[in-house]
Amino acid sequence: MEGSNEEYLSTDESEDEFSELPVLNSIFSQTVDEDINKSDIQKELSLLSFEELQKLKEKIGSKKFSKICHGKTEDQTASASFKRDNKNRPREMSSKRPSRHKIEFLKKRPSRDPRFDPLCGEFKDRTFHRNYEFVYEMKTRELDELKKELREEQDPDRKDKIKYLIQRMKNQITAEEERKKKEEKYLEEKDAMKNTFKEGRPKYFVKSSEQKKAELKDRFESLSKSGKLEGYLKRKRRSAPSYSEPSYPSYPAPSY
Repeated sequence: MEGSNEEYLSTDESEDEFSELPVLNSIFSQTVDEDINKSDIQKELSLLSFEELQKLKEKIGSKKFSKICHGKTEDQTASASFKRDNKNRPREMSSKRPSRHKIEFLKKRPSRDPRFDPLCGEFKDRTFHRNYEFVYEMKTRELDELKKELREEQDPDRKDKIKYLIQRMKNQITAEEERKKKEEKYLEEKDAMKNTFKEGRPKYFVKSSEQKKAELKDRFESLSKSGKLEGYLKRKRRSAPSYSEPSYPSYPAPSY
């Protein structure tokens, strides 16, 4: 019978190999008996080499082999109960846990950047600065506090840091003031354009070159009032290239 080969081994080769081992030899002729002494089986298994153990496992099957060697099957090992011999010892637990079949994953909320999201609308510079006008007021108050701290500070490293912060805030405040002036001028030009349209005159759009000239004129007037015009002109002359001497391109000398 083919089915009986899994539980029994009645070939001449197996009987010859394990003829000197009575306990193992009895396994091939009958089913595994639970009354067989485990110590006898362990003694006979210890006499076998690794190759012979592998042959034995292939012939009788892994389940029967584990039952002979350890006296337990895979089903018994799975349902083993872990108990402590002493209450002071750590609890022994199986690392295997049943998988959760019903796993509910929460939907990830998409992150949105209001600068590039069309749902947030278009960016309006004038509205933004009007809503965050309090930041400009906070900076002016912080500038006064930093100046006061600079007068009282004794550490030179800390003084350098405070000076850097003061200069940075001054630049930000001046940039904000210039932006406000440009915005006021733009609104004035817009109102003038509306008035000309109401009077029936043709519309006149200011050229960019004329706008630059008007901006330079306003800047020079503000610098002359504050007494910083000469320093501004010196910096401009220093940074501007000198056109007195013509510059010629330099070519490498020919190699003969």
